[in-house]
Amino acid sequence: MNCNEVHKQILFFAEATAHENQMQEIQKHLTACNECNSLYINILTNLKNIETEKTSQSDELFFEQLQAKLNQKQKTNANLHLHSFRQVLEPLKIAAVIALGIFLGVLIGNSSEQTVQTEQAQTETYSLEDEFTKEIYFAGNDLAYESVEEYLTETNSQNK
Repeated sequence: MNCNEVHKQILFFAEATAHENQMQEIQKHLTACNECNSLYINILTNLKNIETEKTSQSDELFFEQLQAKLNQKQKTNANLHLHSFRQVLEPLKIAAVIALGIFLGVLIGNSSEQTVQTEQAQTETYSLEDEFTKEIYFAGNDLAYESVEEYLTETNSQNK
């Protein structure tokens, strides 16, 4: 057997699944060829490592740890969704506050304008009333110059 044929069959030899006559020929070749023998030893080492990892003891808390990691990832995803929702909501809050400020400013401005107009109307009314009152006051109201008691006493004394 040459090296190429041995390389094709060496895995079957290592797993002991080759035919009996091929096993003997490969064994003879491995004792004579150092390169194929080192390849065979490397394959055996790797197969033993694979077998060791297959049969390694499972961690008793593996499921619980895995479940905790998955729950943490779900919470993180939920927090990311909440964070992105807050990022969208923040400009809406600001826009609502600005709109409310504008509305209240217009409302206050209109109310103060109405108040000023009302005060002006009342001032005009009072000035007209004052003019009218002054005319009546000077026309015949002498009570402003004397007290009620004096007026009544004078009236009583004149009538007698």
